[in-house]
Amino acid sequence: MSPTIAPSRFQQAIYDWIHDDIGSAMVIAVAGSGKTTTLIEGLRHRNSPGAARLFAFNTKIADELKVRVQGLSGASASTFHAAGYGAL
Repeated sequence: MSPTIAPSRFQQAIYDWIHDDIGSAMVIAVAGSGKTTTLIEGLRHRNSPGAARLFAFNTKIADELKVRVQGLSGASASTFHAAGYGAL
């Protein structure tokens, strides 16, 4: 069992935004900073189990996201291209 690590103030702000479900947000951070991990954990903080759609720029990342959102109610992942194609 891994130890529980308190979220940073930046992560907590993201979790609060997800929980409150008000407005839009943008997370800007360097590669490898934990954006995806924070986002997946943030999905667990949702106040309502509504749909959550995650988009990736390439298939490899989309496939990783699909695995990581398994079991999270209403969550799905795809590339932007696949979502656009599906809308047609």
